[in-house]
Amino acid sequence: MIVDTHVHLFAEASDARFPIHANAPYAAAVPALPRQVLSFMDQAGIAGAVLVHPETYQDDHRWLLHTLAIDPKRFRGVCHLFPDRAETPEKIAELARFPGMAGMRLHAYCPERLPSFEPKSLTRFWTLARDNGLFLQLHLEPRYAPVFTPLLQRFPEVVVLIDHCGRPFQGTLEEFQEIRGWARFPQVHMKLSLLPFRNQYPHRDIGPVVQDLATQFGIKRILYGGGYPCASPQEWTAHVERFLDLLGRLGPEEKSLILGDNAARILKWDLTG
Repeated sequence: MIVDTHVHLFAEASDARFPIHANAPYAAAVPALPRQVLSFMDQAGIAGAVLVHPETYQDDHRWLLHTLAIDPKRFRGVCHLFPDRAETPEKIAELARFPGMAGMRLHAYCPERLPSFEPKSLTRFWTLARDNGLFLQLHLEPRYAPVFTPLLQRFPEVVVLIDHCGRPFQGTLEEFQEIRGWARFPQVHMKLSLLPFRNQYPHRDIGPVVQDLATQFGIKRILYGGGYPCASPQEWTAHVERFLDLLGRLGPEEKSLILGDNAARILKWDLTG
């Protein structure tokens, strides 16, 4: 069973129901639509997909809710909200009631669009995740990691997923040590997504990093993600195969855990029926 825990979908640019947000940092070059992803999933053997709300839409979740409703059995959703906004508690409570909503994402990435690091705001954000039964998906550059360590200590009951290996190549080795050290918190899981090739910037080998993270966090806290958008189901399958190759020699049980069983357990997601 394979679960991709990091899938972005994008509406047609001409679809007025789902406009690109005025503060969007980027727009997708081509749409990535739910019917296509379901077709690719069938052909590539992907049992479930976690739909991560793109920054393209900021805190407007009409597109995410639309896509979740198309297949609430095979899709789970992660919303995107801001810790310091007055309307955030009400929005989280509303979104958490929607079938398939599983988590909320926090970005601490790019200096020009950082969230508030004020302790009261972040404490409220973690509290809202806990009280609404959502996990927290943390997308960050290593230099910002120390801000979040006290929250991981204070809220052991809130499951946290770290995006994109913690972006190890966007910080110094010393800065990344803070994220590696989060392995001491049992509720923190590492998502091995956005795995660059050696011939791409920053021209470094990601293999030793993913193997080290698997050792630090343990096989039961490693998650697969990031094979879609892609041009074909074969490309998605190739992504899964490269992911496994980068991890090195794994037994059948370890592969099952990393590729899908861990995600299904964390999300309490029955994909066997």
